[in-house]
Amino acid sequence: EYYGYAEAMPCKESFPSDADNDTVPDSTDNCPNTKNLDQADTDHDTFGDACDKYPHDSDNDGYDNFLDNCPDTYNFSQLDSDEDGLGDACDPNPYVPEID
Repeated sequence: EYYGYAEAMPCKESFPSDADNDTVPDSTDNCPNTKNLDQADTDHDTFGDACDKYPHDSDNDGYDNFLDNCPDTYNFSQLDSDEDGLGDACDPNPYVPEID
C-alpha cells in the first residue's frame, strides 16, 4: 500500500577537496599539499611561500632576490661579463663596468 511518502535517501554532502586541511580548496590553493591558510606568495609566481623553494625570487630564475644580480630579469646563468655586480641580462652595457 502506498501512502505518498518517498523513501528517505541518505544525503551525501559534497565538499571541495582540501588535501592539506587548511580550509582552502585544492582548486584555488597555491600549495595544495602544504598547509598555508594565508596563501602568501611574496614573489607572485603562483606558488605559495610555504611550498616555494625560492619564495623571494621575483624573476623565477632559481636565485633569491638578495643573491640575484638581476632580481627582476630572468637570468639563470647570473653572467656578469664586466664584473660590476649587475648581470648581463639587465645591464644596459654588459661589457663596460659601471663607474661611480
